[in-house]
Amino acid sequence: MIKIAVFTVMMPEYDLQQTAATLAAKGYDGVEWRVTRVDPSKADQPPSYWGNNRSTVDVETIGEKALEIKGMSDAAGLEICNLACYEPGDAFERIEKIMQAAQKMGVCSMRVGVPRYDRTRPYPELLQEARRNLGQIEKLAKKYGVKDRKST
Repeated sequence: MIKIAVFTVMMPEYDLQQTAATLAAKGYDGVEWRVTRVDPSKADQPPSYWGNNRSTVDVETIGEKALEIKGMSDAAGLEICNLACYEPGDAFERIEKIMQAAQKMGVCSMRVGVPRYDRTRPYPELLQEARRNLGQIEKLAKKYGVKDRKST
């Protein structure tokens, strides 16, 4: 059976609770929470996908709010299928903090960034950096049980 989930970036006008309730009412099975820094200076701006997105879990407080987010998602009947993070691959402390929260929430999948190709550095150098970073991230993932669903 196919399950359908929504990446919350597409719901910038809803807060977390409204997002969960709306997805449940529409019959969705899961949610992929957007996780990034919430910029308080944008709070008065109109909702937008990449700016004032109210359907975003603040990376600064995800550890403290992990169980609340899990409970809210569970109450709405939504599986948290992924944490959609924007952390660069070398932000190991922040990635570990998110993985700790993922473990509390029972989430086994999250995304991390890789070096961007912008022609200022050669591709082979970026590839080596990505491999190095992902090697470190793999160790953290094993520690916290965050992994590819295919390997469960």
